[in-house]
Amino acid sequence: MSGTTNGSVPFSPVKFLYGLYDKYSERIKKQKKLLRRKWISGARLESKDMLGNRPSYKYRPRDEDEILRNMLLEEKSILVRGNALAGKTRTTFEVLKSMGSLVDVIIPLPEDIDSGDYPFADNYGMNTEIVILDDLDRFVEMSNFAKMIEVIKAKHFLIIATCQSGEKFELVNKKIDICTVFGKNIVDIGLISKGEAQRTAEREDIKWEDTEFDGAIGSVFMRLHEMRRRYDALMEREKEILQIIKKLHMCGIYEGDHLFPYALIETVYIKDHPDTELDWVRVLGPLTSSELILVSEEKKIHVEEVYLEKIVQLNEPASKLSVLNEMFDTFSHNSAVLIGIGNKASSYSLVRVQKAEYAKVAVKAYEEALQLMIADESPIQYAMVQHSLGIAYRDLASMEDREHYLEKAISAHEEALKVYTFEEFPMDHAITWDNIGLAYSDLASVKERKNNLKKAVEAYEAEIKVEILKEFPMQYAMAQKNLGMAYTCMADMEDMDVNLEKAARSYGEALEIFENLKLSHHAEKVKNELAIIFRELRQED
Repeated sequence: MSGTTNGSVPFSPVKFLYGLYDKYSERIKKQKKLLRRKWISGARLESKDMLGNRPSYKYRPRDEDEILRNMLLEEKSILVRGNALAGKTRTTFEVLKSMGSLVDVIIPLPEDIDSGDYPFADNYGMNTEIVILDDLDRFVEMSNFAKMIEVIKAKHFLIIATCQSGEKFELVNKKIDICTVFGKNIVDIGLISKGEAQRTAEREDIKWEDTEFDGAIGSVFMRLHEMRRRYDALMEREKEILQIIKKLHMCGIYEGDHLFPYALIETVYIKDHPDTELDWVRVLGPLTSSELILVSEEKKIHVEEVYLEKIVQLNEPASKLSVLNEMFDTFSHNSAVLIGIGNKASSYSLVRVQKAEYAKVAVKAYEEALQLMIADESPIQYAMVQHSLGIAYRDLASMEDREHYLEKAISAHEEALKVYTFEEFPMDHAITWDNIGLAYSDLASVKERKNNLKKAVEAYEAEIKVEILKEFPMQYAMAQKNLGMAYTCMADMEDMDVNLEKAARSYGEALEIFENLKLSHHAEKVKNELAIIFRELRQED
């Protein structure tokens, strides 16, 4: 019979086409949620695509423009770094705009990835393809950000990212290997002199007394002194709304491009004023007139980050840690918000003095979020949170109660594996095994060294068995490097020659990839390990 084979289900062209349409529709929905613009040429870039509602002014070329342009022509990924308001995004925009049809750009939003590959549409043009990651510190806080980077690299897209100097750059450097992604291609946007700033203000008809010039060109155009005066003129109720938004911002509780939904603001307000209803009509009038906020989407407020950081002041000085705990108590029944709090606390734990305290907030937030979730109803999100919890446990283990938290990290990652199966989520499956291997390697330094090293080896081998991992060479090379380290440690306890030879094979595979990727710092470390192994093997002979 046509269209059938023995023991098989008849092929239905209609069902097949509907299936393709469903997949296509799902991908389009994902792209709308996660991408601001999708593959447009530099010539078609508009100011709002990258600068949003920030003040516009006549751009004057800077020395860094030509450096950026040449690096892109040489097909290099670039990190643009500088102080707040130094002009990182504007410089990037102008350079891409000037390159016209030579480049195509895609602009993702810093939203969590829920499942599958990040939805970067393939671009079949002949132009250089560039992914713009503006404010890289916000992207690295996303769940599975590493997956996003691997997808970008696997598709051979370039990255041009911006990041503030100081703590935010330090955070990025802790979250990702800067050299692996950008090499030495970091362009620093310099400050300008007071005289140049005054001339700029005069040209743009900006009163100098309205500014708070700090060396950054943007401080002239944001008119911080004038905006502070407007803030001070607000009634206490309007100030309180901005203070609530500041607290939400400190905890990473907002959507995409610094959008704060009314509902989140109301939740905090009502907790502080249980017998009062928030009158949005009365509040929004003065706030919008002050230009400190913009109602850019229905029931969502946009506030520039610089206003929240430099102008809006809390009534009582509060540390980020105390605000995180306050917001945890306020949103203790909202799993989505708790996940955001966990992500932010986890990031703070990497760069702030009270590392263990921040890590504990992250653990508490993820654990509470999991209590509110039903795994069968949202399995992918459940697995993502277990993955984040496992990483938070391992971070905490580096500071206290090592054995206890490493064992909890392993349990969390094993829970994630129940969803991240080899068949359905091969890349997530591999990354989860990698984290299990790292935890067992750490645990081997605390107890049952031989047994835990064997489990680490098994985890790394399970990771490497995932065939798709080879499409992500950096991840594959790191897995081989980790496996080599585990075999080397095993050689100290049993079968020295056998385990050293296995270590040499793993290191050899890693070295070949590192050299192909021109990652000399990784390659040198592996070469040193290989030299030690070969010396040991010669001595055995």
